[in-house]
Amino acid sequence: MQEKEQILKDSLHFTNIVWQDSIYNFGTISQEEDVNAQYRFRNTGRYPLFLVKVTASCGCTIPEYEEKPIEPGGESFIKVKLKTKQQYEEVHKYITVETNTTGTRLHTLVLEGRVKGCCK
Repeated sequence: MQEKEQILKDSLHFTNIVWQDSIYNFGTISQEEDVNAQYRFRNTGRYPLFLVKVTASCGCTIPEYEEKPIEPGGESFIKVKLKTKQQYEEVHKYITVETNTTGTRLHTLVLEGRVKGCCK
């Protein structure tokens, strides 16, 4: 944890990120289907990019990512699984990504769609 805090304090080595996908709409699915989304990004800065922390808005949304730094010019992705068993109707989930980027350190990814065929 101390290493991650140090990364966020070193603003001289902050970098830039470009999200190729920051919103994933899974359309309409049944409650028995889980959703697997992928959010791609690129380090467009001059220093290594660190994903310091990735958190989801609820326990039914599970993010996965590599914790190694992404070198300048490099690309990577964050996988997110949504368990739809307890979901119904319109679904909007948010994933917050904390990075060592200039401008803002917090980035929000959106997972949305509709889950049908369930009982309230």
